[in-house]
Amino acid sequence: MNTLKFLGVGVVVFFLTCIVVRDYALISTYSSYIGGGFMVLGGIITATVSDSGDRTRAAFSDNEDWRRRSKWAWNAFLIGVPNLIASFAVWYFFLKSPGA
Repeated sequence: MNTLKFLGVGVVVFFLTCIVVRDYALISTYSSYIGGGFMVLGGIITATVSDSGDRTRAAFSDNEDWRRRSKWAWNAFLIGVPNLIASFAVWYFFLKSPGA
């Protein structure tokens, strides 16, 4: 049930973007930025995007803290996925040239 809640938040974020922007090109762009931003945020939370082993070892923590950070990273991922899928769908159905 918790998974569906965060997917729903991602869909709501996309629809709010649509209501505010009202331009297909900007909707696609903003949704991809929002979705990608949440993906990067999830990577930063779990320290998977760190460029150094020293930083990863410095970020080492106990099992409970790792589970908590993984949960937040998963939630950020679930918010980002609908935005990326919707961004691709808007591009494919409305912006892609017919001959391409």
